[in-house]
Amino acid sequence: MHTVQLLLKTSKYERHEIDRRFRALAHLHNVCVKHARKCMIRLQHDKRYAELRQLYNELVKKEKMSKEEKSQKKKLAKQLAACRTEQGLSKASLEHYLKVCGKQFSKLLSSQQVQAEADRVWCGVERCLFGNGKELHFKKFVI
Repeated sequence: MHTVQLLLKTSKYERHEIDRRFRALAHLHNVCVKHARKCMIRLQHDKRYAELRQLYNELVKKEKMSKEEKSQKKKLAKQLAACRTEQGLSKASLEHYLKVCGKQFSKLLSSQQVQAEADRVWCGVERCLFGNGKELHFKKFVI
């Protein structure tokens, strides 16, 4: 795969407008990351979630599971997902949160851009919850 870079000749006004939009998007990303971090901390301190997760991990470690254990594993997975949703930690809840926060930037960013940013943050949350991610990072805007 190759990348072609073309020189973009913009006027001073266009550069200023592009910078404003990138700044707005970086700000929204950071707002969403802050909210997601708070939700993840609440989730870590939730005793019910910790108990369910411990039971789920015990079932996952087993090599051969009976039908009862498989059905119990599915029930636990649904309960874990419900706990995450209650804490506001789902893709839809992040999109809804950014929709409200993004209204102040409605002149600069479209709803699709805001929704895509929520999706990017959700991918990071998924890595932290289910993968090998350690923490969510804020976006640094450099001129």
